[in-house]
Order: sequence, then structure tokens, then C-alpha cells
Amino acid sequence: VSRVPPVNAPAAASVVAPPGYGKSTLLAQWAERKQARVGWVSADDRDNDPAAFLTYLSAAADGIRPVDASVFRGAASGADSLWTVGLPRLGAALAAIGKPMVLVLDDVHELRDRDCIDALEPIAKHLPDGAQLVLSGRAEEQLPLARLRAAGRLLALGPAELALSDSEAKGLLTEAGVNVSAAEAASLNERTEGWVAGLYLAALFSQEAGSADLTRFSGDDRFVADYFRSEHLSRLKPSVLQFLTRTSVVDHMCASLCDALLDRSDSARRL
Repeated sequence: VSRVPPVNAPAAASVVAPPGYGKSTLLAQWAERKQARVGWVSADDRDNDPAAFLTYLSAAADGIRPVDASVFRGAASGADSLWTVGLPRLGAALAAIGKPMVLVLDDVHELRDRDCIDALEPIAKHLPDGAQLVLSGRAEEQLPLARLRAAGRLLALGPAELALSDSEAKGLLTEAGVNVSAAEAASLNERTEGWVAGLYLAALFSQEAGSADLTRFSGDDRFVADYFRSEHLSRLKPSVLQFLTRTSVVDHMCASLCDALLDRSDSARRL
């Protein structure tokens, strides 16, 4: 929790890491400890509509401090008046909340609609001094963070900051019922690169095997496979999944080899 920026940090913060690094858990624990008013929106695929997205943000703002009904009417007006009505009204409502306040948008990688993504930067600008917008997700490629970063108004946390230390890894394993030495915990933490989910899956492996010997735990364990399938493979397009599974038989790959294996000519672009 100490790694999360304080309320008086830059206007925006990004917490970006692959699944299983504890992003949502970290921010939830942080929000509970802060002496600040926190609005929280968890995005999903259904939020790729400007009207729905602004309505959820308006509801989050309303949970911090009641907003005028005109804010919700503006949010519902849709993409045609997003920039002239919806965002200005929401921005004014956020500015009126005062500080300290934090607006958390979790699972932001679910946003693909361009208007929804582009709305994040003006929302950050409308927050009052001392307030903060926190964006949490699995990737930042689609997020409009470049200007905030260039202006020194963005604090970014990634896998390196979220990875567990050796002592934290030992604490997690102990809480999960696995009795390991500090050296064993450090060795496993090095192999998992501090990945919280990986360490917990190792604990499940230990419990099922009935042994604290974690040297046999690796990426081909069924718990890891199930997690990888549900959190990664299930989200891929069928064409991408087919490409990955059919080329997984080789230890090293290049475009020409993939083309030969799959009888295609676009492997370089896909890679």
C-alpha cells in the first residue's frame, strides 16, 4: 500500500501490470486507508459507450458529493454532445467536490471506444488541485497518458513496483499454509518475478502435492495452465489463439518458420 501515490501526488496515476499482480486489491486497500473521498468505477466491455461511461463516472462523483441532475442528463446525451455538454458538466461537478478526493477507474484496459478513452485526459484536467485520477489496467497503449507524463503530472506504477519482495513472498506463502524457509521463498520469488498470482498458485500446488518442496513447481502446472487459459487465452481473437497454439510446438520461431508451419504469408506482421 505504501507504493501507491499520496493524494497530493501528480494529477493522475497509472497502475499497469498483467493479471495477478494485485492491482485492484492494492487500490482497494489503499482507498480504505486514505483520509480522502474516493469514487470508484470498474470498467467492463459494456462501458464502451460514451453515455454509459459518463453515467458511471457521474454516479461515482455523486457518491462522493451529490451532483446536480443536469450532470446525469448531460452524460446520457451521448457521443454527439460528449465534448460540448457531457464532459463539461461532469468536469464542473468534479471541480466542485473539492479536495482531498480520488477518482479510481479500474480495469481501464476494457475501454476500446475512442471517445471513452479520449475523455480521460480532460477528466484529469478538471479535477481540483490535490485531487487525483487513478487508472488501473493491464496495458496502457490505448490510454492518453503521454501529455500528462510529459507535463510531469503522471505517476506510473508497473510490475516492478507491484512485485513482491522476498519477505512479502514468504509472508504470502506462510498465510497460505506453506511452511518454507526464507531461502526457499526467495528462490521461488525469483522464479515468479514477484508475481502475486504465481506465488499463490505455487501455494495451491504445494497443498495438492502435500509437500512444501516447491522446486518442482513450474509453468506447466495445471493451476498455472488454468489461470493462463482463463485470464489470457480466453480473451484472444480466434485467429490469434490459433496462431499461438499452432506455433507453440517450436522452441524458437521466426516469420519464415511460422509461415511454413501454418501455410501462410503474414506471420511477420502478426509477430
